[in-house]
Parts: sequence; structure tokens; C-alpha cells
Amino acid sequence: MSFAVPPVLTRAAVTLLMAALGACGGKSDDHRNSPQAEAVILPSDIYADACAADNPEAPAALRSGSPLQERMWLRAMLNERYLWRGELPVLDATAARYTGLDYETAMDRWFEDLVHPAGSQDKYSFRETTREATAASQGERVGVGIAASQVAGSPRRMWVLTVDAGSPAAAAGVQRGDEVVSVNGITLATATEAEMQTLGRLARTAAVGETVTWVLRRGEVTRELRLTNQVQHSPPVPLARVLPGGSSGPVGYLLFSEFTLPAEDALAAAMTQFQTSQVRDLVIDLRYNGGGLGYIAAQLAYMVTGPSTEGKLFNADRLNERRVGTSSELPFLPVSCHPGPDMIGCTDQRPLPSLSLSRVFVLTGPGTCSASELLINGLRGVDVEVIQVGQTTCGKPYGFEAVPHCGYTTHAIDRQTSNAKGFGDYADGFAPAAQGPAGLPGCVVPDDLTHALGDPAEGLLAAALHFRAEGQCPATATALSVRSASAQPEGADRPLLKPLRPSQALLLKSPSR
Repeated sequence: MSFAVPPVLTRAAVTLLMAALGACGGKSDDHRNSPQAEAVILPSDIYADACAADNPEAPAALRSGSPLQERMWLRAMLNERYLWRGELPVLDATAARYTGLDYETAMDRWFEDLVHPAGSQDKYSFRETTREATAASQGERVGVGIAASQVAGSPRRMWVLTVDAGSPAAAAGVQRGDEVVSVNGITLATATEAEMQTLGRLARTAAVGETVTWVLRRGEVTRELRLTNQVQHSPPVPLARVLPGGSSGPVGYLLFSEFTLPAEDALAAAMTQFQTSQVRDLVIDLRYNGGGLGYIAAQLAYMVTGPSTEGKLFNADRLNERRVGTSSELPFLPVSCHPGPDMIGCTDQRPLPSLSLSRVFVLTGPGTCSASELLINGLRGVDVEVIQVGQTTCGKPYGFEAVPHCGYTTHAIDRQTSNAKGFGDYADGFAPAAQGPAGLPGCVVPDDLTHALGDPAEGLLAAALHFRAEGQCPATATALSVRSASAQPEGADRPLLKPLRPSQALLLKSPSR
């Protein structure tokens, strides 16, 4: 998802532009059937809306073009917007590698060869259908409600991290900490690489009504469950609770899973609850939050800090050399938005609640990515103390605006973000209790699958509460460690058992949102 880039806002007036930039008009047919030479790459609008006849997602009225024309549009669009446009390889759009194939295979190959060639620094750009992009922005995905991950050790082992409320998995009694023994007959401990890739494809192509057989173990009890995929509406804020904090006052705990459109109202409701309870500190659990809409991060940052940051810069973006001068600053946002049609403008502008805190605790892991890191960096830019408990984040100081065309949406990195102090060099992630510019005060604690999230005894939360009370980390931390994984491009084969946004860099991967 994108880092939205609205102009500077005031409480009285907001103009958010979360651009879903499509093709422009005014195209000519002169060059539509000629492969692009690297020396002369024509504007993308020349090829806009000339969709291939076999493109299953394109509107019927636009299927008057060819696969070649779509490939040429994609290359031209990247040449205009891609952050690392100078690294785009020279490719022949008419080569046999891209012809004589079904539409999706040919386009996937073309895109992957452009942005993910050998040695590419881009781990994040991806394409998906516009239907999928729209559903994901609302927190919708197809599955049974399970998110799971490999853990360190041999043979391979895999454990349930979260279970969506109201999902088939929840109805069957699946819990955090259950071990995944097998899926559709593939035993995790002995699975070959090909079988693990099969699991990855199973997750990415999950269809409503499809039944998947899971074998799960809890303690000494093993169960086989046949669970049917449904459209899941994952809550962006599964849990918000007030914890007692002794003489230092109450503490707010916010489990935040994704920066989707519904997150705006859910975060405001949670902050109102915390405001009413007069919490003195806030713990934001971002360990499985792979990111999403950047403007939501700017809103959450304001809800943490309050009026002291109104009008201040939350983040600024570096674009490629062809886009210098384009507006790319985002302030702390003190009002709601609720975007209108096509993600343009705001339909509702109301003051957001705020806690006026000067410090915040964040719980992190290798799946903490993108807009989650944007939040951390933006707060640090205005000298809010961010205390990090958990593990190093994924390292994605990059963003993109979604570009729809012919029924597919391209999410290609088009900016690198930095905070009000000009810092954006965290490609290796933010690290707790570490030195260097991306090191934060806090505690290194492995994920704890033996307790429910939000339980004060859970490893990361317990360490944060201990640090709050004592000013230092607990002497020991005993927990089940989820193996770190770096992010992979969407096209990579990876065993995801819950389809998440490609920026979400943790769940069920051969070490890789």
C-alpha cells in the first residue's frame, strides 16, 4: 500500500489526495505496436487503456489492445515513477520469454524481470488485481483466519501466531501457539522446497468455498480440521485495553494489525477509550503489522502526541529525478478523512482524539514493516521517545502510490521516506537496544507464543511494563522465538497460510508484504 502524500493540513481544512493514478487521455496510435527501445521510452499515456484481449480483469470496452501494448505501458510507467528507474534493465518486449503464454504468466514475468532482476535492491514492488487491491485496503482477504510462522530449529516447525475473531479457525478452537503439523497432506517437518512452494501458491490463490485440511497440535493432542475458506474481515485493532500501572497510572495497550481504511475509526475509538481512562503511557503492538496507508500512520502519530505536533512535518519523500518538485510532504494529521471515491479527497473531517504523550512503547518483530516503521520514524523526528521491545523490524523506508491500469494495480516503489530531521536510513530495520542511528532504547525479546496477545504476562508486553516500572529490561526473557525473515517480493514462492499484504514481511515464509 502507499504512503499517501496530501498537502499540509490545518484543523479547519484538510485536502487529502491519496492518488490512485491511472492512465491519462490524449493517446496516439503511432507507436502502439512498436517495442520500446531503451533510448526512447515514450510516455505511458500513449499506451494507456489499450488492454489485451485475453486480460481477464480488463473492462470489456478496453480490450482492444494487445499484451505487448500492456508491457510497453508498464515499462513506460516505471520509467516515469520508479525510484530506481536508472536500474531498470533493457528488455525486449517481443522476446519469446513473454510471448505465447497466458496473460498473467507473461505479465508477471515482464514485471519481475523489470523490478526484481538478479542483484536488485527492490524487495517490495508487486502487482495484483485491482479487485484484490481494493479488498485489501478494507482489510478483506480470503482464508480461514490463521496466520502462522516458522520458528527456529530443525526439523522445520510452524506455529499459529494469530486467529481472526469470527473466522472458521476461531470457530474450530484454533489458538495462538498451536503447532501446524501439516496442511493438505504436506507435513511441515519433512516438506521439500517444492512442497513449501505449493503451500505458498495455495495461500495466494485461496478461493472462497475451498476446503483445506489442517493438522494442528496443542501439547500432546493432535487434531485434524477441515476448514473452508471465507472472506475474512480482519479487524485493524483486534484489542485495545487499559492495564493497571500502579502509582505511575494506567497503561494503554493497543494491538494494531494493519494500516487499512477501517483503521481510522478503530484507532480513534481506541484512543478515545484511552483518553477517557487517562492513560499515562501507551504500548502499541506492531509485531505483525506489515504496514499500509501512510496517512493513517500520520493520524496515529498525532493521536499519540496531540496538539504539540499539529502542523509539524511527519515525513517527507525523495522521488526520482523526473519527479523533483512534486509535493511529497505529509504533516501530523489532526483530523479524520474517510476518503471519497477512487481514494481522492476526504468525505469527513473531524478532530481526532489525542493522548499528548512524549513517549511511546512499541512491540516489534521482523513482520513490523513499512507504515509501522514510518510511524516509529515520524515520532522520532519530533523527539518523541520511542522505546522498542522485541526484535528488529523489516527495514522498509520506501513507499508507493498504487497505479491501476487494465484491471491490475501496480505497487512499485516510487519514494524513500524521511522524518522531520531528515533521517530515513533504516533499510536494515529499527533495532531495540542497539547503537547507531536506527537503534532505539529498549529490550531484545523473542516472540512469546505461550501467552495470548495483550496478556500482561506475554513476553514482549511484560518486558515493556517492566521497563516502564524499573527503567531497564528484565534480566531474562523466556519465550518461543519466531525465526526472523526479511521481506520478499509478492511473486516469490513462499508458504503463506494467511494471505497478507506483500509488505507484511513475516508470516509463513521460507526466510524472505
